[in-house]
Amino acid sequence: MLGALIGDVAGSFREFSKDKFRELPLIPDLKDIPFQARHNFGMTDDSITTIATYLGCQAGGEVEDFKRSYWEVCREYPGNQYGKMFASWLTTDYNRLSPYNSCGNGSAMRVSPVAYFAGSIDGCARRARNSALPTHDHPEGIKGAIFVALMIYLSKDGYPHPEEFIKDHYGISYGRATGYDHFDKVCQETIPLAMHILDEATSFEGAVHRAVCLKNADSDTLGAIVGSIAAEKFPISQELIDQALFHVPEKYKYVFTDPL
Repeated sequence: MLGALIGDVAGSFREFSKDKFRELPLIPDLKDIPFQARHNFGMTDDSITTIATYLGCQAGGEVEDFKRSYWEVCREYPGNQYGKMFASWLTTDYNRLSPYNSCGNGSAMRVSPVAYFAGSIDGCARRARNSALPTHDHPEGIKGAIFVALMIYLSKDGYPHPEEFIKDHYGISYGRATGYDHFDKVCQETIPLAMHILDEATSFEGAVHRAVCLKNADSDTLGAIVGSIAAEKFPISQELIDQALFHVPEKYKYVFTDPL
């Protein structure tokens, strides 16, 4: 979960930049960020919904648990670049939300807590599906959540070839993409790019920096997805952890430091 947070914060101020501030450290000091980008710097909808996923897992991991958690947590932080349908729900009645056939990468960006609560591989896949269903009931939205959760779970448990396992047992696989020619926010476009970045990564910081600085990318979300998987492949420096946690409200810091 720390990996997702770091990727989110690192991508937050870069998302709408043309040059992506490649010359800056992964998480720079606020004073070093150009003034026009400073208001975007910090925890975004990616980390807020990750917190909500954690609390949904804690509540039981059923579809209604996640729906309730998304509603309660995200309403605490309005105006954080949520998708249009999701943001509309947050301003209306809880019971008005029904899945809206989304294949957006939001189901994959927020799923990392599932891998740490699950007691089995099948349990991980089931909870990941449940976490997607309140909003992302398109097959690609569900697949994206399950794939990322299982990549984290299997990497955490030392499986040598997690992608092969996921393909053989769940029928989910992704090719590779080396970049975008447009800004894209769907699972079937984002995950192949995330996997390409992870293939070539030699460190956590290097993987996330490449993700958040990629031209045309949804920087915070690609950073969160790459970071959530890379965190189980490479060590993370305490300096990066401290820099990212600085942006999390005190009441929710424990979510990212919970030794599950």
